[in-house]
Amino acid sequence: MLSAVEIVEKTDRLPSLPAAYLKVKRVIDDPHGSIRQLAAAMSSDPAMAARVLRVVNSPFYGYPGRIETVTRALNILGMQQVHDVVLAWAISSAFADVRTAVIPMKSFWRQSVARAIAARQLARRAGFVDAERLFVEGLLSDIGHLVMYTVVPDLAIAAMTGSRQTERPLHEVELELIGCDYAEVGAALVLAWELPESFYEPIKCQLAPSAATIHRLEAAILHIAGTLGASATKSPSVQPDPDALSVLELDEASLISLYNEVTGELDSAFATFFPNLAAA
Repeated sequence: MLSAVEIVEKTDRLPSLPAAYLKVKRVIDDPHGSIRQLAAAMSSDPAMAARVLRVVNSPFYGYPGRIETVTRALNILGMQQVHDVVLAWAISSAFADVRTAVIPMKSFWRQSVARAIAARQLARRAGFVDAERLFVEGLLSDIGHLVMYTVVPDLAIAAMTGSRQTERPLHEVELELIGCDYAEVGAALVLAWELPESFYEPIKCQLAPSAATIHRLEAAILHIAGTLGASATKSPSVQPDPDALSVLELDEASLISLYNEVTGELDSAFATFFPNLAAA
């Protein structure tokens, strides 16, 4: 049996986040960091700067007018929102070339983008000012599975097979066969990568949002986003937790509306963040 930390410690076969993102993160984490310093950090990697500008100018974001420079993007969107866009780019870039025999990567990332869209929409409905942060959390919410598929593929396959044969939730079978579930592994990766601390608890508690102590609302958002993302990509899913639905004040009509929003935006968002996979 393996713990989530033990699995993450074996991730030498997985890529690291791009160095360009780490430069951006250092400026964001610095209490005295400025827009000028952040613009300089982003401009140090022309490919990253170009990709971020492409993202913020995409139909998925829908900002009025064209944003042509990093500095203008920062002035319009603010440092934190640009950081979130950069982090979404960094995640998609880091894992763009990962291959695993367990699942098709196009399907994996398409469902992750569906989760991200759902999380952003739920955050907006809940009144979050920084809804883009929830987009990134949604994009990362299933990353634990990618780690498991890469590091312990035999056990991951056995868990998937056992879940299908017994019709039990996948995470329950993972706990029995591996010793931890994908949510725990994803949370352990957040710590290992030194991502924002606020990501840790929602990702770890997404399967049981009531277990969260500080970020219960975000955990509930990721839980519902997971069910919507699976439905939008015709993947196996579990019934939404009633407590999560209650926390977010969602009824069946709301879920149907959210589902339609996710499916309506999915192709555009997937092409924005994973252009090579979308074209494959």
